[in-house]
Amino acid sequence: MKSSMQYKANMAMLSISAALISVGELLAILVMFKTFKTVGNWGFYETALMFGIITFVYSFTECFARGYDEFASLIKRKIGIKDYGKIMPGHGGVMDRIDGMSLASAFIMLAFLVI
Repeated sequence: MKSSMQYKANMAMLSISAALISVGELLAILVMFKTFKTVGNWGFYETALMFGIITFVYSFTECFARGYDEFASLIKRKIGIKDYGKIMPGHGGVMDRIDGMSLASAFIMLAFLVI
């Protein structure tokens, strides 16, 4: 988050593009339902509601995964096991990838259990 705030124009463009992608996906769902009326037993409103829930869960999970990744990196730096970047240069190392995915998968599983 700190690095994203250093380049405010980049962060604004990423936010706008993410919003436009979501709107585009919703419009694609609308076109699909205008053409086919129903998909199985699902109508447009049920599908739009599920799309909204999944998009919200993804956004929420993405925010927490980035924060958790930074927190885990801070802990690893304090302990002295941070230098895993040699396996995948430029990507922060394999452990950083696993940190973000572990929390994200827990949030997504919880969301699907609630739904």
